[in-house]
Amino acid sequence: MPDLRAFSSLTQLNLSANNFTGSIPVSVGQLAKLQLLDLSHNSLEGLVSESHFIKHDKLNTLDLSFNSLIFDIPLDWSHLYQLKTLYLARCNVGPYFPKWIRFQRNLSFLDLSGANIADEAPEWFWNSFSLLQNLYLYDNQIWGTIPNLSFTSIEFMDLSVNHFSGSILLFPANADRIYLSGNMVSGSISSICKTHLISDNQLSGFLPNCRSIFPTCTLPIWLTTVFSGEIPASFGNLRNFVSLHMHGNNLSGELPYNLRHCQELRFIDLGGNNLNGEIPTWIGRLYNMQYLILRGNKLHGSIPIEICHLTNIHVLDLSLNNLSSIIPGCFNNFTTLASKNASNLDIPCFGSIYFGNLSFHWKGRDLEYKGNLGFLKLIDFSSNGLIGNIPKSFAHLRGLKSLNLSRNSLSEYIIPNIGKMEMLDSLELSS
Repeated sequence: MPDLRAFSSLTQLNLSANNFTGSIPVSVGQLAKLQLLDLSHNSLEGLVSESHFIKHDKLNTLDLSFNSLIFDIPLDWSHLYQLKTLYLARCNVGPYFPKWIRFQRNLSFLDLSGANIADEAPEWFWNSFSLLQNLYLYDNQIWGTIPNLSFTSIEFMDLSVNHFSGSILLFPANADRIYLSGNMVSGSISSICKTHLISDNQLSGFLPNCRSIFPTCTLPIWLTTVFSGEIPASFGNLRNFVSLHMHGNNLSGELPYNLRHCQELRFIDLGGNNLNGEIPTWIGRLYNMQYLILRGNKLHGSIPIEICHLTNIHVLDLSLNNLSSIIPGCFNNFTTLASKNASNLDIPCFGSIYFGNLSFHWKGRDLEYKGNLGFLKLIDFSSNGLIGNIPKSFAHLRGLKSLNLSRNSLSEYIIPNIGKMEMLDSLELSS
């Protein structure tokens, strides 16, 4: 990076996403009128000290993220008091929690993800930023308990992949997204009615009956823990939520009738529970459905013909149940499975939605799928009591990658046009 002292009138300096190397010149600290400094996504290295900000009394946005910088700033340093946004992701800020940040009282956005912090989150940290709306602490080794945050202004918080523990308390009422995966949080889930995403911890208890109507655009409900009881009928009030992931819990009862109102649902994973009853006919009204996973429950009866209305379906997994009917012959309606192209998974208001790491049964094994879900096209009806012949309509599914009809009571013959399923990578017809 060059010496920029000659540009004394600069108010914004954005050199992000280039190939700059070496250290940040201390002369940057002489640009007294600077309000924005963005050097992110380069290959910068070396120390960052208070000398780099000595005259930055007007700086409100600082982004040094995704560089190999090492912060060497005194604990009691109280400069940069005008900062509103601070991005230090993937910089070496640790190992101790940076105490100098407590003096940045105007922060609305703080990103310390992957910052090599291996320390307890101090009590002052949760109480210092009354204006904070976005907090990223992802991928550190921070420990401690999460206090009652209901009084804060936080709308988005990512604390995942740390060592937080203790009981989950109240989150802000206006929180849009809360990520807690990869911690050791435990306790009840009284906050779930006000939180749009909680994942992968030791939470337990019965699902609460949330009666509030969520905002126009809502994110997934993601509960991979040890919940029991029935799925609350009030989930049907969440008319615009897009993903319901409660795999591997202890849920019982039938699918609540009110879920038919959730027309924006793209993803349902209720596999590995104790759900009973029949697959409801109203499931065919969820026209935007892309992933329907009911694997490993106690469902019985028939596969309703209405399921063929799910023309956008990518994954249809009804395996390991007690289904005992013929397979409907209308699967030629599945236009997405008939296409050999990958599909767009964009969600209104959120773009490409985050589904996390998902497990699918593939070639006799449960494999974790970490991305590119638009390429995954699968039908699994194995381990049921299905009877009759294999429908000829399967031959229309030229984009299908995996078809598993094994361990049923199917008869007659293998359909003559099975060779038209050009993309088929796994075919199981055993037993």
